[in-house]
Amino acid sequence: MDTGMTMNHDSNELLLETEKAAPQSSPTWADVEAVVSSLGPRSNGYATLSHPARGYVQVAGARLRLTVEFREQLPTGDFRHYVLGRESDQSKDASVNTAAGMIKLKSNEILTASAAVDVFRSFFDTQTVPAQYTRRETTQMFKE
Repeated sequence: MDTGMTMNHDSNELLLETEKAAPQSSPTWADVEAVVSSLGPRSNGYATLSHPARGYVQVAGARLRLTVEFREQLPTGDFRHYVLGRESDQSKDASVNTAAGMIKLKSNEILTASAAVDVFRSFFDTQTVPAQYTRRETTQMFKE
């Protein structure tokens, strides 16, 4: 599906990785959308779309209950890592079962495949994530 948006990346630099297939360099949007839309126990349990200089987005779980994370690569060579969610006054402890095991998160961070497609499309086009998703920073856990 072409939205007519201007791409801010060299598509040759994107890499799509999934649980059940070899990494795919320079994926098309159709490739990415198909993988993210079909997450589940019988297909792929996770997917990552990365850019070497900008970071990555990753998703794990199944279509109706999944988690999406964003790693922003900084110009300094450092990074920031976030769990994405929806705006909410109530975010209780929750979890999502994934191919890698149970992931603990907040209830407002349990997303669906359609939200994940949204995030992946934004990253595919601009290597950023949509502003409507909250970001809970979890960088420190990767540096300990």
